[in-house]
Amino acid sequence: MSRQSVLIFFDDSLAAALIGAAVELAGHATHFAQSGETARAALRRTRPQAVLIDCNHEESCQDAFVGPALMTGARVILLRTPRTQRDVRELTEHCQVAVLDLPAEIERLAELLRAGA
Repeated sequence: MSRQSVLIFFDDSLAAALIGAAVELAGHATHFAQSGETARAALRRTRPQAVLIDCNHEESCQDAFVGPALMTGARVILLRTPRTQRDVRELTEHCQVAVLDLPAEIERLAELLRAGA
């Protein structure tokens, strides 16, 4: 398995840390946006192979970010939790990105990252 660079956008910092730990346990390197950094700037800085996006993350969970992220060659995976407010069906259909329901499908995360390696 090759080690991938994974950029994570999550509204809740504790949840972001837990997702980051799961990514690292799967053998990949995690990255987060720096304080005050836009999602696009973080994407340019880290050049990730995969981007994990919380469906509640206002800046990154929209066409204006997902499209450019896909154009860099990164795999985009949307993460939905019981607290997810946004309906992402249109975004997932338009951009053809995977969606994981957390915490139920956390095991699939490593599988999806491995499939993109």
